[in-house]
Amino acid sequence: LWKEVETATKAVSTLSADLAMSQKMGPREMKVTGKVNLKRPNKAQVELGAPLSQSVVSDGKTLYQILGEQKQYMK
Repeated sequence: LWKEVETATKAVSTLSADLAMSQKMGPREMKVTGKVNLKRPNKAQVELGAPLSQSVVSDGKTLYQILGEQKQYMK
């Protein structure tokens, strides 16, 4: 079984997924949905919806955080 999983994993070049996360801060809870995209060899993109409204993108060497509503980015 492990060999089959390893073979299937090596054959995948891209992966996309929807995500949902929640964080509790005292009595308040924040819920965010978004999307994750991964591409071999080392590319990644995470899009987070409101209230965060930001993206995280990497080319495998540099990571960027893009703050949509503030129109700013961090490297």
